[in-house]
Formats: sequence, structure tokens, C-alpha cells
Amino acid sequence: MSKNIASEIKRIISLQQQAIQNEDLSSAKIREDRIQRAIHLISSNKEKIVEALQNDFGYKDRGEILLSEIFGTINTLKYSKKHIKSWMQDCKRQSLQPFKFLGAKTYVKYQPLGSVGVIVPWNFPINLCFGPLGSIFAAGNRVVIKPSEIAPHTANLIQELIGVFYDETEATVFTGDSSVAEMLSHQPFDHLLFTGSTKNAIKVMKSASENLVPLTLELGGKSPVIVSDSANLRKAARRILAGKIFNGGQVCLSPDYILIKKNLEQKFICELIEAASILLHQNNNILNITSVINDAHVRRIKLILEDAKQKGGEVIELLKPNQFEKLETKQMIPSVILNSNQDMVALNEEIFGPILPLVYYDNLSDAINFINDRPSPLGIYWFGSNKNEADQIINRTSSGGITINDVIVHVAQDDAPFGGIGQSGMGAYHGKEGFVNFSHAKTVYKQIHFDLPLKLIQPPYAKSFLALINFLTKPRK
Repeated sequence: MSKNIASEIKRIISLQQQAIQNEDLSSAKIREDRIQRAIHLISSNKEKIVEALQNDFGYKDRGEILLSEIFGTINTLKYSKKHIKSWMQDCKRQSLQPFKFLGAKTYVKYQPLGSVGVIVPWNFPINLCFGPLGSIFAAGNRVVIKPSEIAPHTANLIQELIGVFYDETEATVFTGDSSVAEMLSHQPFDHLLFTGSTKNAIKVMKSASENLVPLTLELGGKSPVIVSDSANLRKAARRILAGKIFNGGQVCLSPDYILIKKNLEQKFICELIEAASILLHQNNNILNITSVINDAHVRRIKLILEDAKQKGGEVIELLKPNQFEKLETKQMIPSVILNSNQDMVALNEEIFGPILPLVYYDNLSDAINFINDRPSPLGIYWFGSNKNEADQIINRTSSGGITINDVIVHVAQDDAPFGGIGQSGMGAYHGKEGFVNFSHAKTVYKQIHFDLPLKLIQPPYAKSFLALINFLTKPRK
């Protein structure tokens, strides 16, 4: 069976690559149409998407789905569609000396790469499937998609809807377990986009190297929050917690730990508890937090808490059991860990759940050094009003992106690239940079028709040519 799937994937890739060769690569209308169909696919199937996601997670608020999976994805697609024509324009470049003296012209033409593989994670299965298609389709590519088997209802829905809205030469979906994703990473794509863990990205990168397939990796890591003593603690607590509980903490950009001064700890904890009572309640007194995706992840998060307790940490739940009626399937009460230390799993592995360890720092340089001593995260978040501190965070740290006085939302800026650095990823999508990422930048050089100027740079070299070269290479102050 696995042989059949692998051969079918190869067949689709070959069909897509051939189809691109027969397509009018200069047509913006074709690309706009593919993106418009993705927009219509999502907007006309909102209820099916909501139902599938709620079936996969157990408890997931409708508003959260509409915001992140529907509205956010459509916004990204609309932005790409709107800018396709301007992105496709040839980019004029300067012809350098001595060629510019001869009337030559140089420009860059962006062309499709071909068939792009997309391996989609389970945490935002709609957004992280269709959002990148804004960049991929804008660049004129075709696509083969593998949704995560951990969210099977949504994966099957994606396959069904793609089959209705697209021909297989434009977009095709393969479902199945992790072995299908592994098969996909071994195929001769023209580009491969993987969103997931750093651990799995290493495997994907090794597999893709067999065919020299270029990669875009959207990973994660431990995105820190720095709370300055110039911060408004009430606003900071509410915004940090709102980001942390979003999707149950199962976000690659979720704040993973907080750097804070020891003298602010108690007041900050009080503000977090107050924020939790506001953010986590539904009108019917149900805990308003997305369920952890499955039992294995629930066990993993509980082990992180137990490990912290055994190593001297104090775990504080931000809500008490009498503040809500009951926990729905796989829901977890958000917690903070005090007295965190470097031996804890919570400070060494990405948490991907509603837990926030607190780490103490004395001055800003200590906080910056703490971050820089670790792999570059996907995001860094700073809260405060001191512009000099903010500038230091921006200039002295390395991360995929930074949000000041909020968390996560730099990913929603569709006019700017989203991507990681180092172990948090490579490459980017969103904005013009996403279009470029999934395009081949072909240099075109046009020489003039007249032979006389060209003879100056052809042997035998005239004295006038040698004099010109000597002049151009003369040392200058």
C-alpha cells in the first residue's frame, strides 16, 4: 500500500510540473482565480470547518475558530490576491560597469518553482494549510498537501473540499498517518514547506536532501516574554494570558516563559489570576479554553508540571475548581510555575500547553543574555514603556519576529514576512517576501544590437579599453 501511495504522489508531482510548463506564466488572472477559490472554499464551508475542528479538539470555542481559522486565513489570502500583479512585475536592476556604458539592461523575472509540497500540523489545520497557499499560488505554483492525522476530521474535510474546488494538477491532498508525511518528504518536489517541531524538521530536511529539494521550515521553540518594571502589569498580564490560553497554548508562537524581576512577581501573579477570572469564563460557567488535542499531550503536559514540583518549583493554578462547573474533555487549567530552574523540563522543551514558568532577572542585560544563550525563538515579546529598553531587545536579540506590548500578533501582519531563524525555522511566507520565497528569481540580461561598443571588451584589447579598466579600478579615498 505504501508503494502505491508513493507512486501516486510521484504521479501527481509529475502532472503538476508538466501543467506548469504548458501554462501562461505571465497571467495574473490564473493565480488570482486559484486564491479566490481558496477564499470561497473557506467562507462557504464555515460550519463544516467549525464542526470538524470541534470534533478533533473536544472543546474549542466557536469565536476562536472564526478568528484564527476563518477570518485570519481569508485575510491572508485576500492580501496575496490583491498584490499579485505588482509582485509579478519585472524588477529592474542596474547593469554594472563597464556594461552600463554599452546600453545593456538587467532585470529580475519571478517565475514559479513548480510543485510545492505542504506538510500541515494539527494545531491550526485550516490556517496553516490555506494561509501559505496565498504565497504559493501567488507565485504560480501547484501544491500537494498532507494534513495532520492528529486532527483527522479536519484532514478529511480538507481533502474533500480541495477535491471539489481544484483539479489534481492544481492542488491534491493525501491523508494518512505519519508514514505518508515521511513519504512526501522523500519526493522530488520543487519546494517543500513543513510546519511542525524542530525534531521532526531534522528528519524532513534529511529526506528532502536526497532530491536537493529546497525547504521552508516553520517551527517554534521557546518564545520568551520580558516584563519590564516600566510595564503596566494589569495590561501585560491580560495580554500575555490571552495569548497563552489561545488554542489551549498549542501555538508555535505561544509565550513559553516569562522573564520578570523578583519584586514584581506577587503583583503580577495577582494580575494573572484576575485576568484568568475574566478571560476563562463563559456565561454558562464553563472553562473557556481549548482542549489539549489528545491524551498523549495531556500526559506530557502533566509530566512537565510534576517535574517542576519535584525540582523545587511551585505550581499555581490561575483558577480554582469552584470557579467553574466542570472540565470538558482534555481541558487543562492554566498554571504558572514559580522558582523555575534550569533543570526543569519546562525551561528546556517547548511546552505547547497552558503553562507559564517565571524566570527572574536583575537587569535587562541579564534577560537578553538568558535569551541569547538559547536557540533563537520564533518570537520575542517585551512589555514596557522604556523606548531604550525596547530598542535593546530589538537590536540585541535574534528571533523570527518581535511583538512589543503584546504577544503573537506579529504573525497577523500580512504585509510583513513570517518565519523563523536557526532552530525556529528558515524561509518565510506572507507579504512580498512570501511570494519571493516560493518563486525563482531569474536574472535576465539584455545586450544591445550594435557590435561596435561590444568590440571594446573583446580581444585583442585596445589601449582605450585598458585605459578604461585602469581608470575604473584606480584606488580611491
